[in-house]
Amino acid sequence: MQWTWNTLLTLLIAIAVPQGALSDEPKALSIATYNICWGNVNLPLMLETIRQADADVVCLQETTARSEVLLRQQLKDVYPNIRFSGHNGPYAAERFGVLSKLRLAKYRFHWPPRRFFGFVTFSVSHNSQAVNIVNVHLAPFTLQRPRSIGQLMQQLSNTELQHKEEIEAVIQFVDTKTPTILAGDFNSMTGFAAPRRLQDAGFTDSFAAVTESPAKHPTWFWPLRTGTAQLRIDYIFHSPHFQTVSSHIDPANASDHRLLLSKVKLVSDHSTP
Repeated sequence: MQWTWNTLLTLLIAIAVPQGALSDEPKALSIATYNICWGNVNLPLMLETIRQADADVVCLQETTARSEVLLRQQLKDVYPNIRFSGHNGPYAAERFGVLSKLRLAKYRFHWPPRRFFGFVTFSVSHNSQAVNIVNVHLAPFTLQRPRSIGQLMQQLSNTELQHKEEIEAVIQFVDTKTPTILAGDFNSMTGFAAPRRLQDAGFTDSFAAVTESPAKHPTWFWPLRTGTAQLRIDYIFHSPHFQTVSSHIDPANASDHRLLLSKVKLVSDHSTP
């Protein structure tokens, strides 16, 4: 065999570079949503849960002055871009947080159409593509502890009208021509007004896209007099610009909610809703 410089160079690259390192496959974007509970008494576990998830962007709901200080202090080595906001009203659960490895642009807090809670919009650059992200926290079922499953279901029904108004307020700020992700605590089950409205608008429920019987995987747990309410009410939706690579719920119980993490990748061919 006659060896040439090109042959030797090819062999050297194959030995020195791990398989797949030269692939043109774009890196997936990982995003998490986590309602950390305004009354959280296990903040160390909450911090560790976020650190272990290692998402590129984390959308938080129900941050407080105490948790915000700890998040800045303890996670600044991982997340150089941290923002907190809220309308500083009478509710302890109303604030939002964003932790990001990527630079944040166009960050804005939007006032709620009624008393709860508003939402946050911002953008990041991923694979040289602008991505719009919405951090969502829709109205809770009630400010009173439900005492039974029946009472809980009635409270869910009573919030549907407000959720319709809230999700329309969100959608009016969504540019369907730009890759978009909506993540947060929707306080709403699959098939209810807000998730259904987003699906009708062409958005994909990332966890449901890769999980069989997604409703059997709760993200929220609340003790009742008889048993525990367990519902899937936290979501990460993405526009048709993305395809879900993976999605899972972290089992750590630092909050009444569980951290939801999805990895999505941009696709070259998509249909605009």
